[in-house]
Amino acid sequence: MKTRAALGSLCMLLTGAVLWQCGGDAIETSAADAGGADAGPSDGGGNVTPVYVTICSHNETDSRYDAYDTLGGYLDLRDNVLRIAQLVNNHNAKWDYQADWRFLEAALVYETEPGVADNTNGKSILRYLSEELGVQVDAHSHETNGYNYADVAYLISQLGVAPTGIVGGFLWYPPETAIWERFWSPLVGSKYPAYTWQAEALWGGGTSQHAGPDDMSFGIWRPKDKNNFTVDDPASNLPNIGNGDELHFTGILELIQALESGQAPAGKLYTASYMVFELSAESAYNTWDQDLATLDQYVATGQVVYATLNEVLALWRTQYNSEPFRYELPLPDGGVPDGGFPDSGFPDGGPPSCADGGSCPPDTICCTPPQPCAGRCVPDCRVDGGQPCPPQAPNCDQNTGLCGP
Repeated sequence: MKTRAALGSLCMLLTGAVLWQCGGDAIETSAADAGGADAGPSDGGGNVTPVYVTICSHNETDSRYDAYDTLGGYLDLRDNVLRIAQLVNNHNAKWDYQADWRFLEAALVYETEPGVADNTNGKSILRYLSEELGVQVDAHSHETNGYNYADVAYLISQLGVAPTGIVGGFLWYPPETAIWERFWSPLVGSKYPAYTWQAEALWGGGTSQHAGPDDMSFGIWRPKDKNNFTVDDPASNLPNIGNGDELHFTGILELIQALESGQAPAGKLYTASYMVFELSAESAYNTWDQDLATLDQYVATGQVVYATLNEVLALWRTQYNSEPFRYELPLPDGGVPDGGFPDSGFPDGGPPSCADGGSCPPDTICCTPPQPCAGRCVPDCRVDGGQPCPPQAPNCDQNTGLCGP
């Protein structure tokens, strides 16, 4: 399986040759077309082209989060949130805290318990993050137990913070599982039907269990529809903020190198995100700290600028005049970008179907029911040196070759 080497835990964007998608037209250009080997990271006028990096975090709803059911367990995870806040502040970074319903419902129960808010100046954890640390709070929903995105946004509002219009994670592939088009219109709550929420932008395009291909694009564009996700539609009211490779910190460094060499065109808006998780805040803190320390040198030169997703969206609309732009880095071994499979025969790099008994490419296996990826070829996590299991499903089943919680 051709893949990138993992370093740290992250959420950002990658691709192959430069790929622009504007007004429904897909235009592929080579590195030479983008400016040639002599082009530097500037726009030709001496202005450095920055990579706008957002720290992102998710909490989920599966059994790993059963601790939310008790006050002691909730406090442990709450402390992990504050560890991340310390990390972000130490590096003067920007953080989008993306919460699902289970954490939010627990917060509504426990934040008013005596002593809980003593270390957050008497404020609920969300108010403290938002009002005193400048953290952006977005809705993130796996839509389990009947909670949709509007319900999650409602819970955020009940904790004293105005929810943003960012869709913090969604399925983009395969098209038959993609339901993001409903965000074109106001969404009515399922658990809380009196509440209506309007999405303003997509972020975090992935696949079920991150079996691939997750979207790994830098930039912002307006997806036309679920069958033409990478095609820009100027008439759409729902831009997508590219999230990059959610597993590999190296992607940010590779993008910086591509800008320095001139492989990536200067003067465009590049978006990238670094993903952290509450459950790992104690064990992975030093790794995250080292990764952000590496980025500090690029912050000093202006090659990295930290920004929340709303700040990036505002920059796109003002300084970049809403210009659609999508860029991916080539895999170093010539593999297919977007997490796809080499020589799969799929023009979009998507995983081939094996539902009809067809065979899968080398180092992949046929996912079987009841797994959500059933009927598709996915990476075999038992392959030495192959694609690592993602933080959302970190354990490799040695019997099936599938990643799981």
